[in-house]
Amino acid sequence: MKEQDIEDHCERKYPLRNVKDLVDRAARWQWIALAMFLSALAFMAMFISVWALRNEEIDNCSEKKCSGRTESHQPYVFTESWVFKELSGEEIDHVENFLYSQKSLALVKPEDAQIDRNFIHTIELKLPSKRDVLGYLDNMGELPHRRAKVYIFKGQENPPVVEEFEVGNLPNVTYAKLFNTTARQTKIPYHIRPFSTFEFKAIYKHIIAYISKRAWHVLQESYGATPLDCDRRCLRFSLTPISSGFLPPGKRKAWFWFAHDVEFYTLHPLDFQFLVDMTSSHPESWTVENIWYSKQIFPNINVFLEQYDSNTINKTRIPFPSDDEIFFSSLLFRHPPVPELPQRPPVQYEPDGPRYTLKGNQVSYMSWLFSHRISPTAGVQLLDVRFKNERILYELSMQEITVLYSGYNPAARLLYYADSAGLFGTRFRGLLPGVDCPERATMIDSHLFAANEGGRKTFENALCVFEHNSEIPLRRHRAYSRSGAFYGGLVTTTLVVRSIISVINYDYSFDIMFYQNGAIEIKVSLTGYLGTTFHYPEEDPYGAHVHRYVNAGIHRAITSFISKLTWTSKAQATDMRPWILVLKIRRMFGKSRNMTGICRNISNVN
Repeated sequence: MKEQDIEDHCERKYPLRNVKDLVDRAARWQWIALAMFLSALAFMAMFISVWALRNEEIDNCSEKKCSGRTESHQPYVFTESWVFKELSGEEIDHVENFLYSQKSLALVKPEDAQIDRNFIHTIELKLPSKRDVLGYLDNMGELPHRRAKVYIFKGQENPPVVEEFEVGNLPNVTYAKLFNTTARQTKIPYHIRPFSTFEFKAIYKHIIAYISKRAWHVLQESYGATPLDCDRRCLRFSLTPISSGFLPPGKRKAWFWFAHDVEFYTLHPLDFQFLVDMTSSHPESWTVENIWYSKQIFPNINVFLEQYDSNTINKTRIPFPSDDEIFFSSLLFRHPPVPELPQRPPVQYEPDGPRYTLKGNQVSYMSWLFSHRISPTAGVQLLDVRFKNERILYELSMQEITVLYSGYNPAARLLYYADSAGLFGTRFRGLLPGVDCPERATMIDSHLFAANEGGRKTFENALCVFEHNSEIPLRRHRAYSRSGAFYGGLVTTTLVVRSIISVINYDYSFDIMFYQNGAIEIKVSLTGYLGTTFHYPEEDPYGAHVHRYVNAGIHRAITSFISKLTWTSKAQATDMRPWILVLKIRRMFGKSRNMTGICRNISNVN
């Protein structure tokens, strides 16, 4: 074969012309393989990063029981629910710093506060007027300004006073002024102020120390304990503020009583009580007046001690309880356990995850949508409550809890509590998943300012939200007929907003439940410990003898809520005439029958 023929043959069989072409082709595939390898590494790194961040988010959510939607913490992202959102920690700081800069107020910080000085009691959101809010929500009006409502105790003024201030506009505060309204008083006489932490400090310093010093031997002999310098055998005091309706104008008095300081002290009352005049804003001027001991009242402590030391009165002897004697008043499990076998109770679960969402302070569930906030003074408030996009409630919130006791001794006889004085908002805290709320519930924290709590503070697990299957039909019907039998039913599932507050001995559980048919139910459950007094035969008409020295007095707890309805038409609003119950007697089948019905009382309608 000729040389030219050989070259032609090689070209046809081997298209690559030379070795350089082979090298170039091989290098190209190597670069492609390297690029694919690096892309795979980058993708794996991104996947691992996302997986790690997601795990961290899940861990954080598991601690807070998140519902899957995280709350935005951007302080000024305006949404429809923003007008109802409680002040953020940053906003509280703005208000606090501005007020402390106003020298005319002469404010001291919580760590330096005393009852005879000026200090901030509470800071919270001042809700805009309903007209401004609805103008913004429904008519594309301007966003209402964010302002704060501040209560200031002015103990060093003459005369001392409690005042309500409006502070605004947030976030750039420029003014603080006394709030003026004709709806209620915004300047309160100091003698009817709510009790505060600083007043209790003054009570220990000026009253309990005085009683302990003067009556130390009486307390030791009668009860085997003292209130101060007592090691493990101590007395604990409680008080009954006397309503201003029972006192001369301008007076502030309270009955104090002792109990053995064990778990739980309200079930270990003693029969030593004393009346204190606390009218002055200077605690060193407070005076102890009457003494109640062994079913007898004395005009002052000197007369009481003189008769006690001369053995001319009956003396009480109640030794300090042993560990076995306080078992009945503890929360320890009783024996034998029930059930005997360690069987767990039934539980509910969400097979497809939660069917509600939380975004900031707004909750969405089925056809429901509403905003929530916790006020330090008023407690839980639900606002702009809508069903199927129709506003049915502008506000649903707590107002007051009053407890009216009865008894023979003076402390029980005058015991009328208004629990809001203890600041509802600061009582919502520490809900325990699995007991107070289902383990799957979403836990919500609150951020409040109260001098009683040392200033701004976060209260963890203040609320919980969860869906509940009550295992009962919301509606159902079973029909039997020749034309055909049928059955129809719908299980009741509700969204529950739960809060629990503890006030001294009582625990109040509040459930606000949203039903699928547009109904709202409020359920209040009471638990905790009894409020009791020392038992005498004279106490029998006023309660029950529940233990050896313990009498549980008859009392009533009244819970009040605010419900502000929203009407969709003028006719609907004017049709809310009062109803009255009528009883009529009619003859039916020859016999007289009582017929009860209702009718409108139109005489009061203009």
